Amino acid sequence: SVKLGSQTTPLISGNALFLLDNQNTIHALNKSNGKQFWQRNLPLIKGKTSLALINNKLVVFVKDQTIILDVNTGKIEKNTVSETKANQPTITQNGLYYLTENGSLIYQGSLE
Repeated sequence: SVKLGSQTTPLISGNALFLLDNQNTIHALNKSNGKQFWQRNLPLIKGKTSLALINNKLVVFVKDQTIILDVNTGKIEKNTVSETKANQPTITQNGLYYLTENGSLIYQGSLE
């Protein structure tokens, strides 16, 4: 048992469980025993946060920000502040696309 408060849904990939706690720290935990693989404090802008996994990347979405981390190390690979998203971005092999609140379609870049 691990006591961590969170307002996001945890994600599972392989033997790892990823969780963003209430202090903006992302945790990679062993899903079988709860031991921590790594943790990373994130420089998040306030707002509703959601998580996604794609191509060994952990993507953290906030209304005005997207952070991409390596799932194995927790290293932040990209931290992009953007126009206000109208919804969660669409993730494709080519990158991230989202609509802004003013109706523009934005390509935010690849996950590589």
